[in-house]
This record gives sequence, structure tokens and C-alpha cells, in this order.
Amino acid sequence: MEIRDNLPHAVIHALSAHGPVEVTTVGNSSTTSLTCAPFENRVYLFAVPGGTTEAGLLLHSGLQINAKAADGSYTLRMSGRAHAGRLLSSHRERSALEPWAPDGVPMGRVLVIPFTAEEIEYLIGTGDEAERFAGKTPQGIGRDSTAREYLRAALSGLALPMVIWTVLITVVWLIVQGVHYQGREIACGLAVLGSGGLIGGLRLIYVSIAYGLWRKGQARAEDASVLSEGLIAPGQARRMAATVLGLSALSLLALALLWGSKIVGVVVGSTGVWLIVPAWALHLLMRQPEAQK
Repeated sequence: MEIRDNLPHAVIHALSAHGPVEVTTVGNSSTTSLTCAPFENRVYLFAVPGGTTEAGLLLHSGLQINAKAADGSYTLRMSGRAHAGRLLSSHRERSALEPWAPDGVPMGRVLVIPFTAEEIEYLIGTGDEAERFAGKTPQGIGRDSTAREYLRAALSGLALPMVIWTVLITVVWLIVQGVHYQGREIACGLAVLGSGGLIGGLRLIYVSIAYGLWRKGQARAEDASVLSEGLIAPGQARRMAATVLGLSALSLLALALLWGSKIVGVVVGSTGVWLIVPAWALHLLMRQPEAQK
């Protein structure tokens, strides 16, 4: 749920009159100066498509903003999350953002990057009279752990029901084998890891592709799951997908070596990947844009 008034009014007022701010991306440690539009819930940054800021946010969602008044009256540092953004010409908030955009640049050449501050350090004044305000914002306080964000992405859509179905089928199949089936508990654990990793890894690949299409206006924000919220970047999703698919492959290999290929066939067959992967691919090929306001 969207949290309103995430930024203090003093910070919004300072940024409104500040001009370009210094932006550093975690993904590639790139620092650049960008024009911004501050609002109560987030700060919108205006970048050039194909620039280093976009490249960094495709690798990692972390971003930091630094701003310092020319007369030294204040210093502001904000850290939080962002995603690589969409072009201003196709942005849903185009009418509100257009007045803030850099002058003389066509809207098709302006990339709007939404930044959500999760921690702020605001220093007003200098010397003994300086006042410092620091701490997490409401968005920072309410943010889930990174593990839960990955789980949300990996188990979005049909992925969670299919994981549950696969676990039920595997458990029932192992029960049917009887008490003489050696190491049923261990086999069940490996089967759950293998099937869950297979489905979750493929889903992470799906959402990373959907995110790229969503940025082009060819998919819905729901298809891109937590990536469209800037919680994780497509590069992070792909790296996690490679990790869990690797664990899945090792688990299934262990099942095949210790219990034979039959249980592997049951596990992989019950995942339904032969059905849901083509369905996901077809959904992406349909190029369904999200509804406009």
C-alpha cells in the first residue's frame, strides 16, 4: 500500500529550489547530476535514456541522493530504492511531471526515475547552531526484508499455487510408496527444494523480462511484480534465478542418483512447467499494456 507523506515538507521545499542533485547508484557506483521533482511520496529524477544511472538501476535498485546548498545552509542525504524508470512521453504522471522536466529536451528523450527515500539525513545550518535530523522514513520502516521481496517475486502469479500443488503430489506419491521406501523424509525435502527452485527461478526470469516490456509500455505493472516497485532490480532477479535454478538442479540430480529417475519424473512432471512456461511466454508475447489514467 502506498504511504503518503513519506518525505518531510522541509525536505520537499529544499529540493524544490535546489536544482540538480547528485545521484549515486549502487549497481555500478556511478555518480551523476540530475534534475528532480520532489513530491510527498517520492522524488522523480530526470535522466538520459541509456545513461549510467539507468544502467546502474538495471543491476541494483539501491540509490542515494546528495544535495548541498550553495551557501552551506543545509546538507541533505537520502538513500533508498529506485528502478530504471520509463520515458516521460509514456509516463502515467506525465502532466504533473512535465513542468519539472529539463528545458529544451524532447519528452521522448527524458527518462523518469522514481526514487523512494528510506533513510534521510538532513543538516540545517553550520557550526554550533546546526540542527541534524536523521532516521528512516515511513517507507524505510515499513519495508519488508530482502528475502521476502525475492519470495514475492518468485511466487507471484501462478507460481505459488503450482509450488503447493507439486508439494502435495510429491508427499502423496511418497506416502503411497510405503514405509519401506528408504529415506522418504530426505527425498521429500530434496523434492520440495528441486520443484520450488525450478518454478521460482523460472518465475524470476519471467518477471525480469516482463519488467523490460513494462518499461516500454508493452506489459502491466502486475506482471513485473516487485520490480516495478523498485524493490529489486532485473539484474538482481536474474542473479537470484540463476542461484535457485542451480540449487534445483543439484537437488534433482541428488534425487536421481540416490532414489532413481522415477521420483524426478514425478517431481518435474507435477510442477507443470511444461504448461505454465509456454503460458507465461504467450502472455508476454501478447504485449498487454496497463490501463492509462
